[in-house]
Amino acid sequence: MVWAMAKKRSRDDWTTAGLTDLGKVGVDEVRIDRIASALGVTKGSFYWHFKDRGEFLAAIVDSWETRCTENVISEVDASRLDPQGRARQLWNMTSGDPSIQAELAIRDWARRDKTIALRIQRIDDRRMRYLEALLADLGVPQPEIPSRSLLIYSLLIGDYLIAATHPTHTRHRMLADALELLLRPGERDG
Repeated sequence: MVWAMAKKRSRDDWTTAGLTDLGKVGVDEVRIDRIASALGVTKGSFYWHFKDRGEFLAAIVDSWETRCTENVISEVDASRLDPQGRARQLWNMTSGDPSIQAELAIRDWARRDKTIALRIQRIDDRRMRYLEALLADLGVPQPEIPSRSLLIYSLLIGDYLIAATHPTHTRHRMLADALELLLRPGERDG
């Protein structure tokens, strides 16, 4: 009899699958056995990497923060594009991102969990400071930077929650036009 080698899954494989599952079903319905089945492994594989479901959920949020905030910022910065190019790259990387489902699930979870709410606030603050720095590099007048940053961030997150259409403009066109308005540098004196 030949014994098949069991698939080995890394901690990252688990958190990636967990993040996807979280986005589909919400935090209350994340199930280790379902994720193990999707990964083609037993629940024992889970316990090799995590002591319990709580540690796993914390690792999922850590993974989401790294992938959807720090890695995005690092990639945009590494591009060495001008400020306009970096702002557009950031928009293109984050708008339409399928990981938004997990983000929305984490934000919903934060409504009931103070620890997660504090994480969201810290991540939002990090993202906002990055947008503010980009707008400053674009030459946006200082008094407008906080408001424009909030509007851009609201477009990125809120677009997934709004189903409105327009009789003459596509959704894509409206978002592109809104971004153009928000990235417009301020008027120069003299």
